Amino acid sequence: MRDRISIGAGEDCDVKIRVPLAAGASPNGPVIELARVNGVYRITSLDSNVEVKLNGRPVKSNKGINDGDEIWIGPSGPSIHFFPIAASAALVPGRRDGAHVAPFIEQAAMEASATARRDDAKIFLREFTRELVREILSWSW
Repeated sequence: MRDRISIGAGEDCDVKIRVPLAAGASPNGPVIELARVNGVYRITSLDSNVEVKLNGRPVKSNKGINDGDEIWIGPSGPSIHFFPIAASAALVPGRRDGAHVAPFIEQAAMEASATARRDDAKIFLREFTRELVREILSWSW
């Protein structure tokens, strides 16, 4: 949700990961920096000492990050997957024309909508998801 995100092994990085480094490289700075421009995150800088790929291809600065994209850092990872935190259903990869909801989830939602406690369930799920995301983002890899 931030306008700028730094990813790397340094203490000042927003997302801390273990980074496979080339000989003589320093793990202090960010490997990747992202900035949100007009609602889209873009790669603003890369550490040239670390191999970084976006969806299996070499990354260029100013490249936009889309929902479902994957960044690999180094030849064997770690990898970072990008997904939206929003109230809409998750998109099935390869199908950007609409949302796909599993039939059993749709049925459960229809049944839940008929109960008076549906708002409590929505509030719980929203807060649970927020706390889970906060916890994941605070992990030191």
